[in-house]
Parts: sequence; structure tokens; C-alpha cells
Amino acid sequence: MAGWLIQDEWLAARGTRRMLMHLIFWIIWLSGPFFDILNLYGLRGSFPYLLVVAGTQIPMAYFHLYFLVPVFLLKRKYLIYGLSAVLLLFGYSYANFYSLLAIPDSWLDTGLHYYIHELNATYDVFEGLTVIIATSGLKYTWQALANRNKMLQLQKENLALELNALKAQINPHFLFNTLNNIYSLALQKSDLTPAVILKLSEMMRYVLYECNSGPVAIEKEIRFLNNYIELEKIRHAEHSGQIKFELDGVPDEGRIEPLLLIPLVENSFKHGLNAQADGGWVTIQLRYHQKNLMLDVKNSIPKNKMKINGKHGIGLENVHKRLELVYPSKYKLSIEPELQSYHVNLELKLN
Repeated sequence: MAGWLIQDEWLAARGTRRMLMHLIFWIIWLSGPFFDILNLYGLRGSFPYLLVVAGTQIPMAYFHLYFLVPVFLLKRKYLIYGLSAVLLLFGYSYANFYSLLAIPDSWLDTGLHYYIHELNATYDVFEGLTVIIATSGLKYTWQALANRNKMLQLQKENLALELNALKAQINPHFLFNTLNNIYSLALQKSDLTPAVILKLSEMMRYVLYECNSGPVAIEKEIRFLNNYIELEKIRHAEHSGQIKFELDGVPDEGRIEPLLLIPLVENSFKHGLNAQADGGWVTIQLRYHQKNLMLDVKNSIPKNKMKINGKHGIGLENVHKRLELVYPSKYKLSIEPELQSYHVNLELKLN
């Protein structure tokens, strides 16, 4: 019931705005002939003259816009439309002329009286054509702009839906991998398990409460990334020296799409350490200066290179899609296997 009331109020407000715009147009349009007559013949007779012009032009314009155009022109009945439009113009001119003649002489200035009686029944055909062209041009130009705005709004809504879908992919993906890590530690009855769970709790708080309302402060995203790396260092305590993270630059007021960087880092651990019994390593460099971000990630390649061949996986595909949606033409992303390492580099200009 409340939804209907809101919709009714919106429609009523829209109708009021539309009527106001039409009223403003006709006031501006009819002010031309009114001031012409006023300057030439004075105030006497100007208002009756204006009422006749308005009383014939306005019905003609709306009959054309809301009957002839939709019934004939838009249905491609061009011949019938053309003949109807010509008849309408002549009908308007005759109605205008005989309505002017019907104004009592006592209401008119002498000069205006002679002016009217020197006219003929077809004198206003071209004026009528001008009215039709002007009103049609305005209506369909406005309609085209409204349709364009609707299309842009739909594109914006589709973009938001797609981004939400991509974010929904990230959260379970990240959680799945981290829970696997905790499971492995629990099987080993590691004393590090509580610390990992606590770190995961902090990270999930960020995911649940910070990442659902658009871009986040770059400082928070970097902190989340650092927490993830610290979690991996705890899990790979025996190889912590083979995990290097370098941060250069002080985060400012810049904002970034949440969880955009984590798949790149997560992927490096997946192939650089998780896929190797020993000898694996991960090096991460993050530079940030004046809203220019550069993330450089390298990891060792497993001896069985088939493990990283083929598709990059959900995470990296997700990153690429989100970059295209949110930062088109503002990023460079390269993902390349080198001779003995796997290299990912992202350069991003934040808004």
C-alpha cells in the first residue's frame, strides 16, 4: 500500500512538472505575437487577439502531437499523415481568421480592426507550420534526452549489479581458501591456529562491514592486504623469510574498489608457496603516490608448471572484469610467467 502511495505521489509530481513546462513554453511562445500587437496597436484589443491565437494554436499543436503523429506518422502511414497535417494547418488558419473577425469592434483599436479585416483565411498557414515544427522538435528532442538518461541509468544499474555479483564471488572465494588454511593448521594441531582465526576475524569484519558501500579508503584496503600477508606468514612460519612485502608511499584520501588487490596476492601464495613443498617464495611490492598505485607481485613457479598453465582462475578473471567496469582506460594489468617466476603487475590511477 505504501509503495502505491509513493508511486502515485511520484506520478503526480511528474505530471505537475510536465504541465508547468508546457505552460512556460506557451507563455514564451505567445509572448511574441502579443508584444508585436501591443507595440503596433496598443493595449486595446491585444488580449482578445492573444486569446484567439492561443485558442487556435494550442489545440492544433496538441492534436498534431498526440493524434496525428502516433496514429499515422509513427505507424508509417506517411501519405495519410501528410494530408491530415495539411488539412490541420488550413483548418487552423481558417479557425484563427474567423475567430479574429468575431471579436467585437468595440474591443479593438482602430488600427488593429483594419489589420484583421485585411487578412485572408489562409494568412496563418505558415505560422501554424512553425508552431508544429517547434513543438514537435522540442517534444522529440526532450524525449530523446529522456530516453538517453534512462539508458544511462539502466547501464549504471547493470554496472552496479555486475559489480555486486563480482564482489559476491570474491568473498566466498577468499573465505574458502582461508578456511582451508585453518583446516590444515588444525590437522597439524598447530599452536598458530588461534592467531590465524583471530586474524581472519579481523579481515572478515572488513569484508562484511566496509566493502558493501562502494569504494573504500585506500588505507583500509592496504591494511587488509597487509593482514592477509601476515596471516600467510603465520601459516607458513617455517618459510616466513621467503615472503617479502614492501610498502612505499603514504596512503592519502584516495579511494579504491574494495577487495580489488587481494586476488593478485592470493594467487601468488597459491602458486608460490602452497603448491610447493619447499623452495617457494613470494615477493610483493606496493607503491602508492598521489592516487597512482602500482602493485608488483612475483612468485616462484612450481616444478610441475602445469599447475599454473591454462586459466588464471576465478580471482584473476574477477580482477580484470572489475578493472574494466570501474577503471576503464585507467589501468595496466600484465600477468606473465617468466623463466623461473610468475609476474603480475598492476598500475592503477585512482579517482
